[in-house]
Amino acid sequence: MALIARIAHDTDPRDAIFKELGDLSGFQIAAQGVLVATYTREGDAKIAGTSLLMPEAAVKDDHFQSKTGLVVRLGHRAFKEDQHVQWHGFSCGIGDWVVFRASDGLKMQVPGMGGVHCRLIADVHLKMKIPNPDAVF
Repeated sequence: MALIARIAHDTDPRDAIFKELGDLSGFQIAAQGVLVATYTREGDAKIAGTSLLMPEAAVKDDHFQSKTGLVVRLGHRAFKEDQHVQWHGFSCGIGDWVVFRASDGLKMQVPGMGGVHCRLIADVHLKMKIPNPDAVF
């Protein structure tokens, strides 16, 4: 069984993403859409308890294969129940870390310092809410 390294951050990844994104008030997301900033282990990501940085190949792979992200904007119908969709108490809001299938959603970059990698995903494709972005791999 492979050991998965725990990541230590000098800066809170949530704060770093929101700072890099800047003002998103002009972004209007359609219906059940959720704009998720893809979590990438960049910059200060170190293997916890060491001074070792994450391998560059692993960081680059996150742009394509990451399955975790930060909810940064919601459509006006996201996580609302209707006759077809029942959430049974599950909901996500802006600032929540979520898990999704790496192939789900429309990939894009949102302006900021070099552009934040994001996915526009239908609310029904978000699989779970997690306490931090390194909780799953």
